[in-house]
Amino acid sequence: MTKDRSIILTIREYENSVDMPDEERVTYLDPRGGVHLKDGDDRSQEYTDYAEECAEYLRFGDEVDDVTCGDFPRTSAVKVCDTPRLYIEAGFDPLPMLYTQKHLLRAIRPKSEDDPHRHGLSVAQLKRLPELLAHPVMLCDSPAREDTLLALLRAVDCDNLPIIAAIRPNGPGYYELREIETNFIVTVYGKNNFSRYFDNLITPDKVIYYNEERGRDLNALAKLQLLRSHVVDPGLCNIIIRRPQCIVNMESKDSAAYGLNTETKDARQASEELGSMGDAERVQDRGER
Repeated sequence: MTKDRSIILTIREYENSVDMPDEERVTYLDPRGGVHLKDGDDRSQEYTDYAEECAEYLRFGDEVDDVTCGDFPRTSAVKVCDTPRLYIEAGFDPLPMLYTQKHLLRAIRPKSEDDPHRHGLSVAQLKRLPELLAHPVMLCDSPAREDTLLALLRAVDCDNLPIIAAIRPNGPGYYELREIETNFIVTVYGKNNFSRYFDNLITPDKVIYYNEERGRDLNALAKLQLLRSHVVDPGLCNIIIRRPQCIVNMESKDSAAYGLNTETKDARQASEELGSMGDAERVQDRGER
């Protein structure tokens, strides 16, 4: 297989794995079932980077399949992706993003009034999570937890509710038989009463990043006016407006811990030096006698 064909077929495999709508695909089938790029196969080299991303998305999809089939190591989380560039620009460390099997299985179980932790996402929707995280509608501070960032995704669940991912930075996770540092995806779910939630709790000071075009797409997907025309000043669209509160809090905590440790170390060192001086003085005193 030539490299050009491999690029095209990798992209097509990913598009099929997430049930991507035709209008969002970059490939198509000819009348004989052949796969081609909509822009023309001669431009396949321009899609090299995207094909590599698709290959990584497919890796996560394989882990999702293994979890649902019971073939994934029970003690391991799944790796959704490496932390996307946008989050690193906001202050996150470049760590793997993990997601527990328990939360993954809850996400794809049918919704139930008796169990609010079941979120009714399709497997195909969940497999698209790495791509959606990399290109969110919005990043904002969680109104409920100071250690959590919320990512509003350009997707809706089975009830046309906008999907939100909650992320906590710099925590321990278990993957590939070892404990690693991770930016943990705590949960992924469709948000009830989003418009009221957004208007009342996602105040402008909580917004970290906003993409207006994806906001319009989300409104269309939800078939509702979920988001205002201008969530932020147009000049602040598509940029990191400020650092997330979870990162600021973590840095402040680390700084305080460092300061306390340094102070303790300095006090211990001073005590030892005073002790040494006292010993020397006692030796000198004995000698003078």
